[in-house]
This record gives sequence, C-alpha cells and structure tokens, in this order.
Amino acid sequence: EGGYGGSSAFAGATLKGAKDGYANFQKSVDNLWTTTFDSEVYRSLVSIALFFAVIGILFFTLKLIREWLKDEFSYDSMQSFVITLLACTLLANNGNLLKNVVLDLRTFNNLMSNYFLENVYAEQSLKAAYQSVVGSQVARDQLAVEIRRCTSIVDAAKRVDCLNSTKTYAEKLSKEIPLTAKVKAQIQAFIDNPAGTAFNFATLGPALFNQIAITAGLTSVATGIQVLAEVCLLLTGLVSPLFISFTLLPGNFKPLGGWIISFLSIGLFRLYHNTMVGFVAVLMTRSEWIGDLTFASIMAVLSPIIAGGLAAGGGIILFNAFAGVITLVISKAPMPIK
Repeated sequence: EGGYGGSSAFAGATLKGAKDGYANFQKSVDNLWTTTFDSEVYRSLVSIALFFAVIGILFFTLKLIREWLKDEFSYDSMQSFVITLLACTLLANNGNLLKNVVLDLRTFNNLMSNYFLENVYAEQSLKAAYQSVVGSQVARDQLAVEIRRCTSIVDAAKRVDCLNSTKTYAEKLSKEIPLTAKVKAQIQAFIDNPAGTAFNFATLGPALFNQIAITAGLTSVATGIQVLAEVCLLLTGLVSPLFISFTLLPGNFKPLGGWIISFLSIGLFRLYHNTMVGFVAVLMTRSEWIGDLTFASIMAVLSPIIAGGLAAGGGIILFNAFAGVITLVISKAPMPIK
C-alpha cells in the first residue's frame, strides 16, 4: 500500500512520455509533409492542374492575339501574362518548384511561431511559461491523487509509510518538471511536512477527479485543434496546383487569391492561438486568480474562437497588401510601343 508505485509510477511515465511523444509528433508531421508532396497524389494533382492550365493558356493566347491585332494591349493583359508565366514556372517539372515554395512557407510559419514563443516576456518566454503551467497541472493532480490514496489508508503506520514514499515522488517531480512558483511552494510544503500538509494539498473527494477529468478533456481538445490546424495547412498546400491552374481560366474570379488567403489564415491562426495561450500562461504563473479549468477552457474554446476571427481578417489584409504591391509593380512596367 505504501511505496513509490501505482499511480505515481504511471504519472512519472506519463510526464516523460509526453515530452518524448511531442518530439516524435513533430518528426512525424515533418515526415508527413515530405512524403505527401513526394507522393503520387501530389503528382496526380499537378497533372490535372496542367490540363486546366493548358486550357487557360489557350484562352489567354487567343485574347492576347486579338488585342495585339486591335492594338489594344492593356495592363490587364500584362497582369494576366505575369500570372500565366508564374503559373507555368510553378507547375513545371511536376510542380517541384511549387512544392518547395509551399514547404518553405510552412517552415517560415513555424519559425515565426517559435520566435514568438521563445521571445522573453517579463523575464520568461511564452513557451517556458506554458510548459511550467502544464507541468504544474499534471504534477499537482497526480500528486494529489497519490496523497488521497495514502490518506485513505486506515492503518496509521502504513499511512505514514505511504506518505513518506509519496514524498520521494514529490521530490522527483520538483526536480524534473518545470513548475510555477505556487505549485512548487505547495509541493515543497508537502516535502517538508508530509503528514501535516497532506490534507491541505490534496482536494479530497470526487471533486478532485472531476476537475482532473474536465481539465484533461479540455487539454485533449486543445491538442486536437492544433493537430487539425496542421492537417488543414497540409491539405491547403496539397491542392495548391489546382488553385494555380484554375486562376488561368477565363473569368474575373481568381482562385489563387483565395488559396493564398486560406494558407495565410491557417498560419496566422496557429500563431495567434499559440501566442495567446503563451500570454495566458505567463499571467497564470504570476497570478493565483487564473485556475486550471480557466486555462484549459481558454486553450480549448476561447482562444481558438478569437484566433480564428483574427486570422480570417489578418489573412485578407496580408493578401490585399501583397496584391497591392504586385499591382503597383505591374502598373509601373513599361508598355510596348504602339
């Protein structure tokens, strides 16, 4: 009944597994991007895109010949010529250049996110604050469960042995896991006096397990949102050849603009979501007012909603800015002498 086993051993394995699992997940995601763009699926999409691109080029060529015969060459034709040249370059060689561009855009987005998370705010990086908050939640909840198990033992001697074994586990947690100052002080108080602080540290009763279950559920939802955002970014990049080829077809609507907005918006969503969670984590490390359930709710519900709204508007603004610069460059280009 005493001893450093049971849920304590499981918690230690869970904490270590979480770190290793995240590193393996990042490697798996990078490998997924590489293998997807080297697969037959991507090459098939490029082949389909080339078919529509040829149709678009034929229409553009007919339009260009007609304008030249009428001596009515316009800036719209110049813009169409630039877009056609760009599309042909990106789709050439089985879309190899387009693949590299998409992968580089994804790498740039990751670098921007990591830059903000690693940036120091109030002598602590957002990433370090997030790790300390999550580590504190896991460490305190698992330790509270173990203490509750010990306090439920009727035999006084066995109960003391159990608490002393849990003290060893608490010392291990305080050394290996990043913790907030509040939780670190709570754990240290238990280490100094296991029998005297056991009741105060562990919230006895079903409410403890309900809180752990709800927090774990919300944290899982937040993790799922991040995974889905990565998958959405991958799918958006995968269908890029179709959007480029459809842009060459006749009509006022240019799907390439919509694709750029989508890619930028998903990237901005990840950036906003990670940064907001990081700032809340910094506040949580400095304030006792924000609890675990509040933090989990922000991660899983509030932050994704706000980040989605900001990203949608930010993607459109960035696209309009880029489009304005490109239009300005084209408008300044010299026209053919009539």
